[in-house]
This record gives sequence, structure tokens and C-alpha cells, in this order.
Amino acid sequence: MSSNKRKVRCYAEKIGKQWQAFCIDLNLAVQADTLPDVRAKLEAMINSYLKLAMEQTDPQYQRDMLFRPAPLAIQLRYWYVRAAVAFDNIGRPRHHGGRHDHRGKFELMSFRQPALC
Repeated sequence: MSSNKRKVRCYAEKIGKQWQAFCIDLNLAVQADTLPDVRAKLEAMINSYLKLAMEQTDPQYQRDMLFRPAPLAIQLRYWYVRAAVAFDNIGRPRHHGGRHDHRGKFELMSFRQPALC
């Protein structure tokens, strides 16, 4: 795989008892009961979606599929999650049980686009 392959940015968030994962670069979303399941589902969806996009014969339609960012609210949530994870990782005091304890609630993910892209 070439090192210049684009990565797609994603995050997962635990809401209630379920995990929801979003790909902000392709506007895709999945949900599952566990973090490993939601990660696997999102990766499979991204691969399927990109394969379908690359099979398109109309160049404009293909471009539209490949450059389809998520709505602004989802993108802003990604940046919030990214900041929350970063603060937790630098040893910032955590408020256990409070609304600022992000451990186990968020996960940042990125996936390399398959070689077909």
C-alpha cells in the first residue's frame, strides 16, 4: 500500500448501551453493541462504499461519492471528541463520574483507503 493513500477520519461514541461510529469524510454511520463490533462494521462499510464508488463509470458521480463530507454538526462532534481524547491522554485531572470523564465513551479511528482508490 502506498504511503500517500488518503486516510478517512472517523470516531465512535458510546450513547447509552450502544456504540455509534461515524466517518466524517464519507458521511457514513453504523451502530453496534461493542466498540470492536462498531469498528469492524464501519471499516467494512467504508471498504464496500469505496469499492462501489470506484466502480462508477460517470466521473462526476464518482467524485460526488468520494467527496461527501458529513454535516457540520457531525464534523464539529468529531473535533470535540478529538479534543476530549487529547486532554485525557495528557494526564489532565479527570472528574470521575462527572460529565468530563471521557474514558470509555469516545474512540478516534482512521482507516486507510483500500488500494483500489
